[in-house]
Amino acid sequence: MSLRRIKAMAKKEIIQIRRDIRVLIAAIFIPTLLILLFGYALSLDVDNIPTLVLDLDRTPASRDLIQRLDDSRYFTIVRYIQRQNEIEPALARREAFMALVIPSDFSSPRAILWGSLTVSILTASWPGCVKRAFT
Repeated sequence: MSLRRIKAMAKKEIIQIRRDIRVLIAAIFIPTLLILLFGYALSLDVDNIPTLVLDLDRTPASRDLIQRLDDSRYFTIVRYIQRQNEIEPALARREAFMALVIPSDFSSPRAILWGSLTVSILTASWPGCVKRAFT
């Protein structure tokens, strides 16, 4: 496109906006509304995920992990469970969206040296929570 054609189109659009003030209002109001909405009103942060905890290790290290999890703003421990088979019914009842399983060898010397694995079991009833909680 030539510069002359661009100037002509810009002039035509300015004349059109002067004739119809609603176009100007829409051109200013809608983007402003969207900026305010996405900037302040909508929050995609995941906070206070209801969490079940199964601590099979029961050592100071596992208790420290649980305390750190509970102190964060992202997780809220709703219940401590005693057996693995309690997880699925609690998730099905929507008592929690996540279960943290700390294995019995969590604080063993081998696990400390090579890194220990905790198992997080998540329900898919709130998929956005799962994606944002672990990214």
